[in-house]
Amino acid sequence: MKRKKTGVKIFGFFLILGLFVALFFVVKASLLYIDPDFSFSFLSKYYDIDSIQAREVVDAFQKEGLPIGNIIEYQAENDPNGLLGKEHEYTQKVDFEDTLIEHKDNQIGLVGGTIEIFTDIHDANIRYTYLDTIIHSSNSNDYLFLYNHILVRLDGAMTQEHAHQYESVLIRLKSKELQR
Repeated sequence: MKRKKTGVKIFGFFLILGLFVALFFVVKASLLYIDPDFSFSFLSKYYDIDSIQAREVVDAFQKEGLPIGNIIEYQAENDPNGLLGKEHEYTQKVDFEDTLIEHKDNQIGLVGGTIEIFTDIHDANIRYTYLDTIIHSSNSNDYLFLYNHILVRLDGAMTQEHAHQYESVLIRLKSKELQR
């Protein structure tokens, strides 16, 4: 009698284990259906868009031959907007110079672009909407690109074709075409 209960317990254990394994493969298959690039691997030679650093985005721009000059990586103490690290704001910010854009005498700071990294897409989208409203109300020609939690703002002095070169790099980062 005691032996029969042990057999039932072992059978139940393997049944539950089998269900968990089946569930794992169903979840993985559904994630692959949604995103063919999905992987459980945390080690990759490609940029992981979810954990990419602002400086890595600039490095990718440089690697792809975009004319990046000086770079400023901000900390909370020197962020000109005073938003870095605050709740629902960006967690990283980098300004970079595009050497094709002429710096005018009345311009302060680097002329080129800004990269802001957020902890989630929602916060990035709120910032995007805020900046887009300012750009449109001031008749600025600045460009804004939002990819996942990465917000890139480019100087309006850029040609549209040149701005789209930056966007192309962002798209390729997202699709993991670019290697570190």
